[in-house]
Amino acid sequence: MTPDEVNDVARAISVIDEAWLQEKYDVIDADDYGCPKSADDFGYTWDYFRSLPPFFKKAGDAGRYVIFTVDQ
Repeated sequence: MTPDEVNDVARAISVIDEAWLQEKYDVIDADDYGCPKSADDFGYTWDYFRSLPPFFKKAGDAGRYVIFTVDQ
């Protein structure tokens, strides 16, 4: 992502709270998800998500690019 995109993402995800993410998690189709959904799984998801808003804000404030990969 370019620095402008990083700033856009930082702003967009800064308003996501646990209740909103829980609501979205709850409607995920378990078959599509590929692993069992549970309170523990959601807790893991929320715990890792919470580190993203400050990361993107810090990178955006510094004018940095962000590159990431995802692998399951």
